[in-house]
Amino acid sequence: MKRLFEAAFAAVAIMIMQACATRTAPAFSDRLAEADAALADGNYERAQDMANEMLEIAMTADSDAVGETESAHLGLLFMKLSEKQHEDENVADATQCIRRAFRLSGDSLKAFFASLPLEDTPRFVLLRRIGLSIDNPVEQISETDSVVELDSIH
Repeated sequence: MKRLFEAAFAAVAIMIMQACATRTAPAFSDRLAEADAALADGNYERAQDMANEMLEIAMTADSDAVGETESAHLGLLFMKLSEKQHEDENVADATQCIRRAFRLSGDSLKAFFASLPLEDTPRFVLLRRIGLSIDNPVEQISETDSVVELDSIH
């Protein structure tokens, strides 16, 4: 009887520990929704802090918790924040997120793009163009090259 009681007690203890472990870290998508709500409420500092925390999670090399749509969503959050504060930093962070999202799965992002509200479409397109220009740079012509070309015409 004592062993049965100990086994039942151990099983209950394990179930309680598992329940506590699953409640400690909210899902990444829940954090995104909370940051979006903070931004919509005009609480830019809270939204910024949350976005920065999520960026650290998303950019870890072994992050399986953050998929391509979450990375793209986080990128859009940073773009919206850039319109309110820390423009350069937030655009840079947004670009990191969108580049990561496309590395994970460019095909999945087609559906994500199609589901965006109209006001987010320009932000996404701009981010994609910035990301593409980084990943596929065009040869730059230096100023001295262009002067030489102009001088050779005359």
